Amino acid sequence: MDRRGLLWLVVVAALVLFGPTSCRETPPAGGLTNAATAQTPTAAPADGESTAAAPAAVLADWPELLPEEDTTLSTGIVGQIINKAPPTIMVGDCLIRPGETAQATIKLGRGFGRTTVKEFGGAKLIVTDAAGAEVFSGRTDEKGQLLFERKFDAEGNHFFRVKAAGKVDDADVAPVLFCVYVRAEQTPLAVCDLDKTLVMSGFERVMVGMAKPFDHAADVLGRLVAEKKMTIVYLTHRPDFFEASSRMWIRKNRFPPGPLFTSDVKGLLEGSGSFKTAEIARLKERFPNIQLAVGDKYSDIAAYVTNKIPSVLIPDIQWDKDKRKYWQETLTNLETVNEDVPVCRNWFEIEEALFKDVKFPPKRLIDKVRDTMRLMPMDD
Repeated sequence: MDRRGLLWLVVVAALVLFGPTSCRETPPAGGLTNAATAQTPTAAPADGESTAAAPAAVLADWPELLPEEDTTLSTGIVGQIINKAPPTIMVGDCLIRPGETAQATIKLGRGFGRTTVKEFGGAKLIVTDAAGAEVFSGRTDEKGQLLFERKFDAEGNHFFRVKAAGKVDDADVAPVLFCVYVRAEQTPLAVCDLDKTLVMSGFERVMVGMAKPFDHAADVLGRLVAEKKMTIVYLTHRPDFFEASSRMWIRKNRFPPGPLFTSDVKGLLEGSGSFKTAEIARLKERFPNIQLAVGDKYSDIAAYVTNKIPSVLIPDIQWDKDKRKYWQETLTNLETVNEDVPVCRNWFEIEEALFKDVKFPPKRLIDKVRDTMRLMPMDD
């Protein structure tokens, strides 16, 4: 087993050990929510009344980054396992239609995302708008949860921050940004993966805050928003305890605002392809105009094809590999890709495919891989 596989094994074992996540049992804070379909947990008693916030500007950009929220998961998995990570606020983005009520379940706990080993009930949490004005406050219930509900009539990006009123368990708690994205039903969407699609490095570098973006990726997504009026949906198989750090990475690397949806325990155990197939189908039920999906895994492309979404593959091909078995597996995978799917080597090619209608058929890389294989000696 390679290092990445061992790492995931540790993650899965820990998640299973600490029990089921509450993410899917309450309104999916990282998913699509509305008043009609969400199962609502009991809201904690509020210290003060919720006040109406001024409407956010339509498609507002990311708010200014505050020093206290600019944190990385420096403790890594080991820190989580030995229970040395500080208490954490967990809340996901919402994607709703105008006139609907967003329901974001905020959770305060210690552990693996919403799979916690300790919850903090009775803690006061404060929700502010992007400008820092308080819009809501309340105390967490016995499960460490507080429900934030708000109706939005107009399309836009509505940013909020959640912070603790003081120390929790004798520790400072970093504030967390989340957003309610309000979009019309027929808004064009582009679904994009993170790891090895926008993120150049592997998952292990993500965990220690060393992940770098692919050149030109942010520019291309920015063009999709500006010129094609698309909303970017960041759909990743990463577990939910990387939700806040993933959103921070997207912000710091100039990617356009868009809802971020992560996996829970069930999705993590099912695998990336099954998870994304189900999530995209759920997304498409309410926002059917998904015009594009980009990913690096062959299972990603299968998920997109299953949901009849035009897709682009940017495969993670390691051209310095010297094992024939690797190249045979790569060839086999490439040969499964539908001939209509552009297979691009970088985001400059993706830009040409999307904006200049340049064709990048799978055969181009299939031929290159075959040529590489011919130079490979037989494996021992």
